[in-house]
Amino acid sequence: ATKNQGGFSDESSSQLISLTPYFAAAVAIMSQQMALEGLLDSYLGHQAGKLVRSGQYRRGDGKSIDSVIWFSDLRGFTSFTDQHSVEETLKRLNRSFDLVGKSICDHGGEILKFIGDAILAVFPVSEERDKRAAAEAAVAAAQKAIQSLDGEVLEGQEPIRVGVGLHNGIVTFGNVGTTSRLDFTVIGGPVNEAARLASMCKQLNQDILLTDSIACLLPEYSLHDLGEHILRGVANSRRLYGVPLPL
Repeated sequence: ATKNQGGFSDESSSQLISLTPYFAAAVAIMSQQMALEGLLDSYLGHQAGKLVRSGQYRRGDGKSIDSVIWFSDLRGFTSFTDQHSVEETLKRLNRSFDLVGKSICDHGGEILKFIGDAILAVFPVSEERDKRAAAEAAVAAAQKAIQSLDGEVLEGQEPIRVGVGLHNGIVTFGNVGTTSRLDFTVIGGPVNEAARLASMCKQLNQDILLTDSIACLLPEYSLHDLGEHILRGVANSRRLYGVPLPL
């Protein structure tokens, strides 16, 4: 752009055109960097993508984080898959991921992985968000996700339902895998327990299940005490709590 009346002179235009290859090279580098950042964020999540971009991409690289672990899966998805076409199955799966994923992200969580019809996500504790705030954010996200799905009925199909398990603790956030194929994820006992909780939602007729370690952070919530239960693969029993949905 120019403030000169009549625009650029022929000489100025010629000079600018001669600089185009140099500007193009700089723009190409910036464009590739932005594309790479977007790709890593889409496939790994923002925090994981940020760590990989900073050089944390060797097997075994990782750090311990205190976090609320979210694990959710679709109810009746196996039978739905058997009775519907691939197109209908994918449409249902993606729609559920849209609604549940939006609730997670809107409340400050980060989706780490889609595992079949399940979602693994974290609500990390940080300087800006203590354990109670992380627990409140995860519960609010779960309530919003359930409410969003309640109003979602695809044509000719039954409503979409999910079970959400929430547990907290110290987990390892980093790279695992083979020497040639890595995955960025969280591992540890709390992750396994959250997965077991999600699978128990149908058994206990609950949309959202919490462990006692999260319930103790939410004394003002009207939680349903469901008593002691054994989680598959976990040595000690856990007192579990159901979460009422807002009216």
